[in-house]
Amino acid sequence: MAKGKKLSELEKKSRHTIDSAKKDFGTTIDGYPIKWKITSDDSGRLLEAFCEDWEACGVLREKLPSKYMGFRTIVIGYTLTEDKSALRNFTYEDE
Repeated sequence: MAKGKKLSELEKKSRHTIDSAKKDFGTTIDGYPIKWKITSDDSGRLLEAFCEDWEACGVLREKLPSKYMGFRTIVIGYTLTEDKSALRNFTYEDE
């Protein structure tokens, strides 16, 4: 953000929500960093938490309510892989 730029109300609320989430739920879970992000979709605004470890994501899902400060919450687990093509266009359907 440019120095001196005035924040919109949505930016202020987003920053406040992420700061509160960091205070209430932390910046790491089981030693893995949590990346917090505010997004929106056609159903409303989302507070997303990203973590590299699947088990840590499970712990965070248990702690994080389905709604937090008016935002729906989502915990997203991801894995870093050297073979990025393995994740491209991946689909699995249960029969």
